[in-house]
Amino acid sequence: MRDYRLGVSLAALWWVLAIDTPFLCAQGPARAVDSIGLGIVTASLIEPNGSQVLVATEGGLCVVSNRAETNGAETKDPVRYESARSFPISRSIQSPFSQINSLDFSPDASRLLIAGGDPGQLGGVECIEWPSSTRLGLFQTEDQGRAIGDVVTEVDWFPGGSQWVESHWSGWVLVRWLDGSVRVKFGGHTGPVLSAMAWDEQTAISSGLDQTIKVWRVADGVQVRSLDNHTGAVVQLLGCDGPNDKRLLVSAGRDRTIRLWDPSIGRLIRFVKLPEVPVRMELSESGGLIVAMENGSICEVSMPSLRIDQTVSVSPRRIAAMVQSSRGVWWFW
Repeated sequence: MRDYRLGVSLAALWWVLAIDTPFLCAQGPARAVDSIGLGIVTASLIEPNGSQVLVATEGGLCVVSNRAETNGAETKDPVRYESARSFPISRSIQSPFSQINSLDFSPDASRLLIAGGDPGQLGGVECIEWPSSTRLGLFQTEDQGRAIGDVVTEVDWFPGGSQWVESHWSGWVLVRWLDGSVRVKFGGHTGPVLSAMAWDEQTAISSGLDQTIKVWRVADGVQVRSLDNHTGAVVQLLGCDGPNDKRLLVSAGRDRTIRLWDPSIGRLIRFVKLPEVPVRMELSESGGLIVAMENGSICEVSMPSLRIDQTVSVSPRRIAAMVQSSRGVWWFW
């Protein structure tokens, strides 16, 4: 048991050093994101109606008004990137977690999930009513009442809005009902799980430090297939539209690749090698892929061809989070 715990600790230390994320250096709430430092921005999410942007920091959630910023106006240029470090914060929302890793609005935008925890100690998911911020539930136990031993890394609603999937640093993937009860628990990863998404009402997909992508059947917890072409940790998953209205899966790995898959048959369609390690990717309104990399640059990638259109240097440091604030305009922290 001691050797196992040592191995887990070394793996966690390796990952923290590898991704260089100084999330634990908060200086407390402030009136602008810049005054609490880029290093503690861990996630961002724009409201479905586009009026506000949520920025997760160690101090909680900061809400930035999209309408209040003239810099966020639409542009006729193809794409424009703007640092949001100095944007004023309209309000703050307290969180029970010292580290927030993921945010997601329910399909009807009436609920917000906040995932994170206290590294190495306790993790969880908080569900709040939106926009009142009233807590609806705080879920910090797995099935059978066991405490979650480390942070929850990502959370994603299923399309119907009655359940969500969450990935855990401890290696588990859970699907919860709306009341927080665990519907099913997946345990096929051999290390921390970094990303999880609800593919459809019957399927969940996860990826992790073990360099694999796993497809799960929600009804009974069976692993349908494992996709293992990546040669580095798989840090993020996205769904995108493919030819003939077929939905495809996009994965980003620390092997400096973006890969396109058909998860229904486990087929790798194509991949592209990036100039740097990706840390975050988002789909634009035009259907392209915007990929932030460790060196502060951004790759614009055409979909589904995975052609790199251009690489733009936008920041002297690693980009922690980004959102498309309006058509053609991206904010980053």
